[in-house]
Amino acid sequence: MNKKILLVAFAFGLTQMVQAQNTHPIEGKWVYEVNLNTMYLFEDGIRYTYYCVESNCDSLYQTYEAGDGNHIPGTNPYVFKNDTLTVDLNFGNELVTPVIFECDGDKANFVTPAYSMLKVGTDCNATGIDSQEIVCDDRALVKVVNLLGKEITSTKLTNKALFYIYDDGTIEKKMILEQ
Repeated sequence: MNKKILLVAFAFGLTQMVQAQNTHPIEGKWVYEVNLNTMYLFEDGIRYTYYCVESNCDSLYQTYEAGDGNHIPGTNPYVFKNDTLTVDLNFGNELVTPVIFECDGDKANFVTPAYSMLKVGTDCNATGIDSQEIVCDDRALVKVVNLLGKEITSTKLTNKALFYIYDDGTIEKKMILEQ
């Protein structure tokens, strides 16, 4: 009887592991939403970094391929699993961040360092609308995380930066300062 229960529990665990997939792939060419002169190319577990000083960086970035020699010297291994990106930044440093996708996967919001990147060649761009002007009545809060991506159960914290993640993919960054 114990073996049957263990077998059922094991099978359920495998089902859960199969369901825990990335919502969108991180592989591809990405630029910072506000600074288009740096591009990261994620391919086959290696992150390549490219810089551009031209006037039309997007066209130039379209021509680059992984390992083509146009990237800056050195690369960074990465793992993308369950919508969490881990990049080895060398010398014992690493970036570990949950990634929330918007715009059909063409915009990646990196929770821990709190910045966004856009896929090269996408039509997805910054709206220029202040977050106070956006009204989202039909969304539900999924979870609240701190700067390290750890889920927070109590939102009554003061002097701490918190990220409110909603089911429509939006993220609100809040910090309540104690006076």
